[in-house]
Amino acid sequence: MSKIKIGMFGAWRGSSYLEIMSADSDFEIVAVCDKNAESIENIDPKIKSFTDFDSFLDYGKEAEMNAVFLANYFHQHTPFAVKALNAGMDVLSECTASSTLKECVELCEAVEKTGRKYMLCENYPFSDEMVKMNEIISGGSLGTLLYAEGEYNHSDDNEGLRRLTPGPFHWRAWLPRTYYITHTLGPVMYLTGSEVRYVSARATHSDLLYGIREWRHNYDGMAMMLCEMTGGLTARVTGCTAMASDYSRYRVCGDLSGVEYGGYIPGGKVRQYYFNHTKPEGLEGNVIMHESAPQAGETQSGHGGGDYRTVQNIKAYLLGGEKPFFDVYRAVNMSATAILAWRSCLNHGENYRVPDFRNPAERESVRDDSLTPFPDENGNGATLPAATKYETEQKMITDDCTYRLEKPEDYRETENLIRESFWNVYRPGCLEHYVIHVLRDDPAFVKELDFVMEQGGRIIGQNMFVKTVIEADNGKTIPVLTMGPICITPGLKRQGYGKKLLDFSLEKAAELGYGAVLFEGNIDFYGKSGFACASGFGIRYNDFPADADISFFLCKELIPGYLDGVTGVYRTPEGYYVDESDVAEFDRQFPPKEKLKLPGQLFD
Repeated sequence: MSKIKIGMFGAWRGSSYLEIMSADSDFEIVAVCDKNAESIENIDPKIKSFTDFDSFLDYGKEAEMNAVFLANYFHQHTPFAVKALNAGMDVLSECTASSTLKECVELCEAVEKTGRKYMLCENYPFSDEMVKMNEIISGGSLGTLLYAEGEYNHSDDNEGLRRLTPGPFHWRAWLPRTYYITHTLGPVMYLTGSEVRYVSARATHSDLLYGIREWRHNYDGMAMMLCEMTGGLTARVTGCTAMASDYSRYRVCGDLSGVEYGGYIPGGKVRQYYFNHTKPEGLEGNVIMHESAPQAGETQSGHGGGDYRTVQNIKAYLLGGEKPFFDVYRAVNMSATAILAWRSCLNHGENYRVPDFRNPAERESVRDDSLTPFPDENGNGATLPAATKYETEQKMITDDCTYRLEKPEDYRETENLIRESFWNVYRPGCLEHYVIHVLRDDPAFVKELDFVMEQGGRIIGQNMFVKTVIEADNGKTIPVLTMGPICITPGLKRQGYGKKLLDFSLEKAAELGYGAVLFEGNIDFYGKSGFACASGFGIRYNDFPADADISFFLCKELIPGYLDGVTGVYRTPEGYYVDESDVAEFDRQFPPKEKLKLPGQLFD
């Protein structure tokens, strides 16, 4: 390749790069594509323009376009990257690589299958100050790296936020606080040469942002992620925050010295700090202030020279064969960290292992994981909330829940929902997601009562029933139902959704003529829907002795008087008893999660 013949997809976000590339003789701008026709009105008429991506690619193949720069919507890069790769073009992605774990797998495999080049064009690591920080760190004066942090603050007034959110289902209206991670984790990864292996996170609701919930639904003010990096380094990073701070900040600390910039440090300078016992001989005081003067040609580009240097990195990769730091595997590592960090926020800081997408076996665990907070253009398809305080006033979440029977295409999504809901609740890890997987093929499974609960097109809860009997003392068998697992997505627990689902499904069971439901549960919750201790009906639990505490064994008559005069034994259906080794094997198909022994668990 003697010249990079490139096409730009996304004229608005890609405008700064178009300007730099147009002035560089190593680039030829072949075509520009943007679904918004107004965005390409001012493009040089000599450059072919399109509003349809497929037509853009078809023209590109005719014009021998060898690379596509993706500057389209934040959450839609992977599908277009895969199309371009399959069309025989290299891909340069301006923003986050993938918005789901499934897309992370698809992107890696598309790069491997096609043999084309892929680079994430994250620009923050290549600003003037970052270049200086990297120079210092690479020199070894920090010693063993222990800690790094990246903090990115970017807020606006209501008018500005509205301007950046053109439509109710625009991605910015549904972007959780962990997802815009490239400007914090990108520099940390680059400066330390590491990747994320584990992440836990917390987010905080903002009353100020909650006030714009009519058209924006991501009203957490910040999210903070704590990461265990490769090599043992610890990192603390934010997503894009809206907390009242007058700076963004980046810092790397070793056991000998640390470097940082941002905040109170004068512009264009990098501060290096030493202990008294580690500072170089002849240094007065403990601090060196380093100048970070830009190289020629970089001063006119955005992000402190970062855009210009990113373009130089593109040239070095596509023309010179020099491997980029942010290859496809580091790109999806960053995306997966953001995705799993959000699940951690919804699960009170739970620790998640980030898959190594270089390893095909680890890909399998997330191959079908398409959970996302982003709705489609019609407001459907989101399967995760966009904020930790998920209120019913949100446009996509109303008091009108919908209920329907589970479909085969829902199975994995439902199993993942159950896993997220039960993980580390009753035992380290959980087995309920495997239980439903097995019970669906059990003859006693009641398909007519296998329900999912939806809001805004996303599954937020599920409940199911299995036929069983009471072995009556008079020798008869009394047909009854047992129930569960029943669950609500973690971000919506304790907000009344569980009772709505329970009451609906019990009503449907009664309509089908079933007489009673018996199962194990907490009377404090299920009592609100009419359940009582089964012992009050004269029903004994399995082979428990008469004096055993079985207050957890509950019963509700669906037909009044159905159990009058009945005494006998209820036995848990065999389908609920699963082998722990089978559970472990099945669990490998899901994202890695840490099993924890916590207070209040019932089982070891």
